[in-house]
Amino acid sequence: MHKLEPEDFERLVSLKPTERPKVVPKSVDRRIYAVHSRRTGNIYEVRLAVVDGQWFAGCNCMASGFAAKCYHLPAAALVNMGARHLRRYVAGLVPKPKPKRKRRTKKANA
Repeated sequence: MHKLEPEDFERLVSLKPTERPKVVPKSVDRRIYAVHSRRTGNIYEVRLAVVDGQWFAGCNCMASGFAAKCYHLPAAALVNMGARHLRRYVAGLVPKPKPKRKRRTKKANA
């Protein structure tokens, strides 16, 4: 398992849109995701864990086998964070955004 750092997410964002992976949840409760690599077409399994507020992730790709961090890890972590926020929003734990007020426009005198 690798500790996720902010630099990992920056590297993911720097990828070309055609190279960004597609992430599909396998088990949201257990934090297991299938990450589809658009570059090679392979599917990798990513497991996430949170220990004392620190994010850790593991992948079954070749780079992860060599103790290197791959871009699959932050991709799955971003989807997990989004799913968590959505669950909290639906449960009412996150305040709903205030509606925007309409501005009055001054009418030109004719």
